[in-house]
Amino acid sequence: MKAKLPLKTTIRLALQGKAVTKVLTVFLCAFSFALFALASTGYTYSKFDYYTRALMHYSTQTFGATRVYVASLGQEGISRFEEEGASFAYLYQEDERYAPWDVPLRDYMYDYNHYQHELSYGERQLVSDEEYERFRPHGGTKPAVFNESVGETLGVEVLAGRYPQSVHEIAVSEVVFDDFRRNGYVDNSANMIYLDKGKLPDGTLHHDPATGEIAPESPGGSTDLLEPNDGDVFTGYHFFGLGNCGERETIESYDDLLGKEIMLYGNLETGVLDESGIYSAKIVGVLDTSALQAEGLRGPVFSEEWREVFLEGHDDLCTEMIAPPVTSTREAQNFVDLTLELLEEYLQEHSVMSNLQLGAAPVTNLIEFDPQFNNERLIFTVGGGAGLLFGIFSVLLCWHLTTSSLNLKKRKIGVLRALGVGEADVKRIALFEALFVAICSFALAFLLSLGVFYGALQPLAYMAQFGVSMLNFTGWNVLILAGLSFAVPLLCSVVPLKRFLKKPIVDNISGNSRRR
Repeated sequence: MKAKLPLKTTIRLALQGKAVTKVLTVFLCAFSFALFALASTGYTYSKFDYYTRALMHYSTQTFGATRVYVASLGQEGISRFEEEGASFAYLYQEDERYAPWDVPLRDYMYDYNHYQHELSYGERQLVSDEEYERFRPHGGTKPAVFNESVGETLGVEVLAGRYPQSVHEIAVSEVVFDDFRRNGYVDNSANMIYLDKGKLPDGTLHHDPATGEIAPESPGGSTDLLEPNDGDVFTGYHFFGLGNCGERETIESYDDLLGKEIMLYGNLETGVLDESGIYSAKIVGVLDTSALQAEGLRGPVFSEEWREVFLEGHDDLCTEMIAPPVTSTREAQNFVDLTLELLEEYLQEHSVMSNLQLGAAPVTNLIEFDPQFNNERLIFTVGGGAGLLFGIFSVLLCWHLTTSSLNLKKRKIGVLRALGVGEADVKRIALFEALFVAICSFALAFLLSLGVFYGALQPLAYMAQFGVSMLNFTGWNVLILAGLSFAVPLLCSVVPLKRFLKKPIVDNISGNSRRR
């Protein structure tokens, strides 16, 4: 008659045996499994995931916004990022080819112009750098375009006035306001003079608008005439440094600056942003852009209408787009995916990678680090090789543990089988012993893996400038560790158990170990 072995008895029999053998088995298994788990961090490493985590950290922690470099992309690349659905601030940078990008705010600062143009070159040489710092503008000249909604999400604060709403309005950063407060304001619009093939309509090369007389030299003692550019004589408006033409106005508060006007390049009739035309723009707001910590947002802010008038259809002159920080992994993945796609297209055409800034930061920077920081294969090879070597010993030891344990218990098991205990109960004894080894090995290997990973491996793979580690210990690595910890002891007990059960009950009771 078959008898059911009580669970308590099964567990007690499973735990019997040589403690030293069990302890050695657990420690060796845990060590080899931990090596495999650490090696799997190289196997499960994903560049795409790494770029995504780096982008999210840079966007939320380092820069406080999502930064997209578009100078190399052209209009099509800009449009593809806009299709992601984010709202952007657009930054434009002065280029040697495009003089109009240099917004001439400093030309309307009285003390700065006095220093630059009313002192001779020799006199300026005698003035100390400390004195020059009193006049030197710290604000930027790169224009930016974004509305109030985007500004609020980027942390921009309106200190006075409002955002510009038309092509004849601009807002300035607080840094620019500080420049005016130090230097004062002067209406130097008369210094913007039109030249026709290098000459005024009366045929003179240069004249002083205050007197109307020919003035081949500026008050500073150097000629201020435009040289021919690529063989072409200049035609268009040019700001001549003739000193201050108007009266100095003291700027002490934001309200003192609001309403002041400056002359900007651009032909409103043709919509062409060049020296062929000028127009007057009024300062209608002062903004605090310090939240972005961006050099590019120290200059003036233009209205969306300005962008529509001058840049519709050829916004490829934009150098950088800034969106609010990414708030979801999916959003970050979309930015990374598009950046990699555009980078591949760019490299197919140009085959240039060094110092390239393209797409969402800091993806391109990380790609440039790959040749010197691509160690995931090394980690997998070394850790996996060591884990395999010790794993062979752990398999053999697990096999030996099951075999020796069954041999030590064979008389007890033989008596139990004679009393009616079935093979299923014997299998449960071996199974519980294997599970005990597996649970202890997994727990010890898990703690060992965490200690080594966070104490040594992750710091070695950490990129401080991007705020992320190349390697990541995730749930997949824990699953790999758990699979090894439970699979090896259980599978190693199958063959010894089958051999044991093939023996007659009489051999178990008598202790006869002859093979049949």
